[in-house]
Amino acid sequence: MTSARLSDDEIAIATCLESMARYLDTGESFYDLAEASQDHYLSILIDQAAKTGNPVESSNQIWRG
Repeated sequence: MTSARLSDDEIAIATCLESMARYLDTGESFYDLAEASQDHYLSILIDQAAKTGNPVESSNQIWRG
């Protein structure tokens, strides 16, 4: 019998759920607003590069501290 393997997405979801449970138990943050904002900023730049075909440059944002 072969064991089933999880995809990267499934592993990421499981890790998030585990981290959320730890947050509820301990209050220990695992993905704060600054990190989420940075991820969204990079997503916007990736979309911009994909739409225009031009390279884009990121810069330090105020939330990076």
